[in-house]
Amino acid sequence: WDCLLSNCYLIGTVDMRSLPRTLKGLVLTTNNLEGTVDLSDIPLAMHWIDFRYNPIRKVVYDATKLPNRLDRASFYHPKLSIKFVPINGVSQRVVRTATRGIREDFELNDYRQ
Repeated sequence: WDCLLSNCYLIGTVDMRSLPRTLKGLVLTTNNLEGTVDLSDIPLAMHWIDFRYNPIRKVVYDATKLPNRLDRASFYHPKLSIKFVPINGVSQRVVRTATRGIREDFELNDYRQ
């Protein structure tokens, strides 16, 4: 299962705890979702997440609880700096990448901890 809701004028915050447990991909690009995204309790089936072009200010994650299958999580806004906050220490699995000099994604290495 994948969910694509791009350019839908969605407004508000996102509660990742209420997602279907079988969800594999979530694309919510170019909406008006804001605040903090907490990745601590996302579905174990999740492969990728894309929140680009939303005014997200902070992404909270626990690298020890991220699904093994998750290999990409993208957060970017051209006018904002997004803060990435590890809640259980840093992990070599999480790699922040930059595009055009702007912090954009955090990527997850293939190896399993």
